[in-house]
Amino acid sequence: MPWQPEVGPVGNPKGGGWPPGPKSPPLPLREIHVWWLSWAAWPWHPEGDWALLSAEDRERVLRMRSSEAREQFVRSRSALRRLVGLYLGERPRSVRFATGSHGKPEVADPRDPPLRYNLSHVSGHLLLAFSCASAVGVDLDRLDRRVDHEALARRILSPVEVEGVEGLPQEDRPAALLRLWIRKEAYTKARGLGFKYGFRNVGLSPAASPPGPILVEDAADPQAPARWWIRDLSLPPPLAGALSAEAPVVPLRCWTVTPPGNPQS
Repeated sequence: MPWQPEVGPVGNPKGGGWPPGPKSPPLPLREIHVWWLSWAAWPWHPEGDWALLSAEDRERVLRMRSSEAREQFVRSRSALRRLVGLYLGERPRSVRFATGSHGKPEVADPRDPPLRYNLSHVSGHLLLAFSCASAVGVDLDRLDRRVDHEALARRILSPVEVEGVEGLPQEDRPAALLRLWIRKEAYTKARGLGFKYGFRNVGLSPAASPPGPILVEDAADPQAPARWWIRDLSLPPPLAGALSAEAPVVPLRCWTVTPPGNPQS
């Protein structure tokens, strides 16, 4: 029987959030850490966050036309640098990034095994996943987001999912489609290709709380269900998140990012 992690969502925030994370988090080889950050609880220090960015990051920000997109990028990038700095024991502004295979961003970490990460953000919220043993993918979205559900279904559903979604009550189908999108984003990001991987190749359970594994089949890699897994992340509604990695990396630890005491640190 293929290895699978414990089923069911992980994180299980009570009272609106995950517990605060440690200030100096060790990352054992067989663990994955997931961090959640809400801008509502994070003081905005534009000058301090800007100071942490590389010259390349700053050029990218200046090319953005939307002030909202600029702020989202600066805040997300500075938070990423702070956390990577904690894991590597470096100052955030000293952290270096590189481009891996298929263009996936990665930490320029000379250690063996290296620190791997992935992030996703939406509507003032950020998820970051870290591991030293496996490529990881994470995705975050809102289940109340307005989308053309029929068009989305045509873009992403595999044959096995069409049957599963059509078996749900009509009122449950929009959220099920968005859950599938989030899960597929996490899985294909972990594999390094994102949407280019082909969402319709991947067959997942559309259930909110599936009794078994979420990953059912992958037409591009028939052995994937025995090697890869997907987990839902419990977040305050209407947020929904998912994490994917290769087996058998366990356990998962979920924390909230606490604001820095010094925005220039």
